[in-house]
Amino acid sequence: MSDTDDLVWYASYGSNIRLERFLCYLQGGTPEGGFVHCPGARDRSAPREALPIRFLRLPMYFAQFGRRWKGAVAFVDIDQSATFTAAEEHDRCVVAPRFEVVPSSAASDSSSAARSSSTAEFTRADTFGRMYLITREQFNDLVAQENFVPDFALDLNELKETREHMHNCFPSHWYGVVLYLGEHAGQPVLSFTGHNPAEERALRPSMNYLRTIASGLYQTYEPLGWTRQQVAAYLYARQAVQQHYPEFEAFAAELKEW
Repeated sequence: MSDTDDLVWYASYGSNIRLERFLCYLQGGTPEGGFVHCPGARDRSAPREALPIRFLRLPMYFAQFGRRWKGAVAFVDIDQSATFTAAEEHDRCVVAPRFEVVPSSAASDSSSAARSSSTAEFTRADTFGRMYLITREQFNDLVAQENFVPDFALDLNELKETREHMHNCFPSHWYGVVLYLGEHAGQPVLSFTGHNPAEERALRPSMNYLRTIASGLYQTYEPLGWTRQQVAAYLYARQAVQQHYPEFEAFAAELKEW
């Protein structure tokens, strides 16, 4: 196996968008604002590359109560097929990719209105993230740490052969569903999420957790034209955020204290 054959893209959408937080999973440590120490990966090398991405038909929401953050944590929704037409459902389940790399023009054009306090340009269907080029071993160690299990070994061929390009590796764990989103530059793009009942998808995320996501979004998208207000508008499109932080201007002001 060559060096490039051993690489995968890990597509993040929650707190791991922030590089310093993600490095805790690779190099060990406790993230700023977090409460649980990460042991780190066997290979502690930093990611070789990082790119901004948009998840396709995988809206982000908040559920569970994470002891790492003392509040709800982020997932992407894989239980939403009823909202699609038959043709869209075929594309959703069978055809990769489930992501797109965000070019600089698309990032600024798609959300220029967010420079005001309006959130109308964002919907709950929008999920922006950051993907990191890491080794398969590092991805395995990341999944193990996210699920509080001692080890994990992904069978990539088995994952790619499943109809929906997902495999529930740990049914009783929060992030046990590993996703194959497609390929970029010859390497697979992988992520993970979980199943959560609809009634549990609007729990309160802590402000520390939201600030970590916000600072990661700003790291990733500020070079592409996003402002801090725009980051706040994106997060405020989530049902849980609107429900538990009812005043946008107050939420945006508190969020920007990173």
